[in-house]
Amino acid sequence: MFPNPGCSTLLVLCLLVRVVHAQTDSATHNESYSSSGEQLVNDLHQRCFTYFLELSDSISGLTHEKYPEAACSDVAATGFSLAAYIIGAENHYISHRQAIERVLRTLRFLVKLPAGKETAGKCGYRGFYYHQLDFRKGIRCGYSLLSPQATAILLAGALCCMTYFDAWQSEEREIRRLAKILYRRADWNWMCHAEETPCSGWSPEIGFNLEHLYGYDESMLMMILALGSPSHPLPVSSWKAWTSSCQWASAEGFDYLQCAPLAGHQLAHAFLDLRGVKDDLMRQTGIDYFENSRRATLAQMNYAIRNPLRFRDYSKTIWGFSTCDGPGNTRAAWRTGESVFKGRTVRGFTGGFLSDDGTVCPAAAGCSLPFAYEECRTAIDSIYRKYGSKVYRRYGFVNAFNPSFTGGQGNFAGWFSPYTYGADAGMLLLLLENQRSGLIWKIMKKNEYVAEGLRRAGFSK
Repeated sequence: MFPNPGCSTLLVLCLLVRVVHAQTDSATHNESYSSSGEQLVNDLHQRCFTYFLELSDSISGLTHEKYPEAACSDVAATGFSLAAYIIGAENHYISHRQAIERVLRTLRFLVKLPAGKETAGKCGYRGFYYHQLDFRKGIRCGYSLLSPQATAILLAGALCCMTYFDAWQSEEREIRRLAKILYRRADWNWMCHAEETPCSGWSPEIGFNLEHLYGYDESMLMMILALGSPSHPLPVSSWKAWTSSCQWASAEGFDYLQCAPLAGHQLAHAFLDLRGVKDDLMRQTGIDYFENSRRATLAQMNYAIRNPLRFRDYSKTIWGFSTCDGPGNTRAAWRTGESVFKGRTVRGFTGGFLSDDGTVCPAAAGCSLPFAYEECRTAIDSIYRKYGSKVYRRYGFVNAFNPSFTGGQGNFAGWFSPYTYGADAGMLLLLLENQRSGLIWKIMKKNEYVAEGLRRAGFSK
């Protein structure tokens, strides 16, 4: 008995759709990139933008925390999305009109969300947003904390749009108005909770976290925006308090301000051009924060070359350590004895701290392209060529991989995270664009609030 021809046709079409999706969801390992790696950098730029194009909600504009299987949106990723649309318009991935529509959709939604100190049904409190929000409702997702750092990235994206969309056309005027509303709402002094710098978070169940943000790390961008606030600015003394615990030390042949994960050396540079300007702390060191990040980048490369724990594949071209996913909290035998493999945690090192379990974060190398272009370009090219579609997929690099972890089902060749994170894609996209054109740096230099924050922190040439 012959099958129904209509059913056969439908079956073939379904199979074709599955094949096409599989091909687009992962990079073809045999795809021909130039030996210089320039084509990979360009491809990564477009894939990172595509994350925001495809994974920002069509109604709320909120961006998925990660792909696939995201349960919530991420406020930080949403902040990166706002700047991403500018990059998309300038690179002709989308039209200027499409960028306006996407930015307006997101800002309108955020401004109208219900806020308050109740445990549920609110987006945040005192101008700060919960780190994770429901995609469609925009209210707290799970037991997420109010996050001053994630909120700062959201506000940086809004300020970037406020400055870029400068025409007198009504929709661009509305973008500027909404961005100012969001920025002015954040009550930075409340978040400090009687200390000189903001605490790391707040929740209606437990109140303020005991940990306050001091010292050189990802909170640098937050501090600049808090100092520049026209409504609730931190006092000038808060910058000195923040820098008071910064650690200047030697690591892997370089002297620099220490921060274990590379993200701490990268985030502020996604929005701020810190080349050639210094605050009092950097005047004492004789370098600027840009040079500091270059040294931190090269120190990580040197650590991978030395590879004191003898993890698999570490080399001059396979490295990158930051806060990222991992294979899980488990012990396993390794060449130097029993090794503890970890899940999502801070990875990296300072002069007196080490967190390394063989896990590599490709975005850590990619985001340092502005600081050490040849070394970082070679690293991401080598990671792609060695691992192919295990690490490079529809939206660029997966969050992390560990060639040394071969335990468990399917890990014979090592462990590879299934996720690409919106925050990774966003920081990568902005820093790739800054390395290429300086676009976001140029825009943010024109923003009056950012300029005021830098001035009050003591930055000058």
